[in-house]
Amino acid sequence: MDLALLKNLGVHEKVVRALEKTAGEKFEVLEIEQSASSLRLILRCRPEAGVKPHILTLRDFVPVPAAGTAEPEAAYAAGRREHYLCADRLHLFPQPGSGQANLAINGQKFRMGESLFRLLFHLAREMKSNGSGWISIQDLRQARCIPSDGYQAFSRLRSVVAGYLLKKNPREFLEANGGKQYRVSLPPENIDF
Repeated sequence: MDLALLKNLGVHEKVVRALEKTAGEKFEVLEIEQSASSLRLILRCRPEAGVKPHILTLRDFVPVPAAGTAEPEAAYAAGRREHYLCADRLHLFPQPGSGQANLAINGQKFRMGESLFRLLFHLAREMKSNGSGWISIQDLRQARCIPSDGYQAFSRLRSVVAGYLLKKNPREFLEANGGKQYRVSLPPENIDF
């Protein structure tokens, strides 16, 4: 099993470390089962190898939302419930005056460069419109929000907003899912235009 490939595909770091520790390279097939609060990793060899499956359970792996937290109605669409990583508030001013602030995060106004603002605006609009907010790299390139040659816009955006966030964790604010999709991980009701 190629553990480096799993890392590159965006498999959670806890899963990869658990596989390295218990299985190494001797197993060829990985099955993953998720319960309400844990994850079961079932490692198998080919049937002709005669090796029994190895089952590893990661308890408390699946985050449980705090009681009483309100989720937006759009998140319940299609029978699913979204989980957002941040509780920050984002307000975007699409047409500010010259030299004025074009956004506010948690009430702190500041001016962001045009290209990064366009990317953030596009991500925020997607979250506001469908409650999921996931948008692919290809769609962002087609909308001319990011250049066709790299991912630097995402790290630049994260470093610009980091100081304004409640938890100071920009990777939670701008979330990636491992499938070349990104979103601002805020409840849609926390985003205003």
